[in-house]
Amino acid sequence: MLMGENFIHDYLAFWAWYPTHHRLIDDYRARDGIVMTWDSWGFAGGGNDSYLVSNPSDSISNTEAATLWTYRLEHACEVVDVKRMIRGVYILTTYNCPLQ
Repeated sequence: MLMGENFIHDYLAFWAWYPTHHRLIDDYRARDGIVMTWDSWGFAGGGNDSYLVSNPSDSISNTEAATLWTYRLEHACEVVDVKRMIRGVYILTTYNCPLQ
């Protein structure tokens, strides 16, 4: 997990967003799934996409586990970063592999 500026940005953005959108998260609490696209950035020929996801078992706290999670959801994307926001809710980042 990255603890630099990017983590702080996502964490603060999540906590600014969450109070008015908690029902969306509540709808996903009982199932694994992609809640929404969180962010996207990159240059021609390559880019990163991040997604707010629900994992009720709270078991995707590293990139290897998160990558296996995407395979289980039939997306076959390598996760290059994972950030836990709250229990069972993460921001996953992929490189050149959209989850939606």
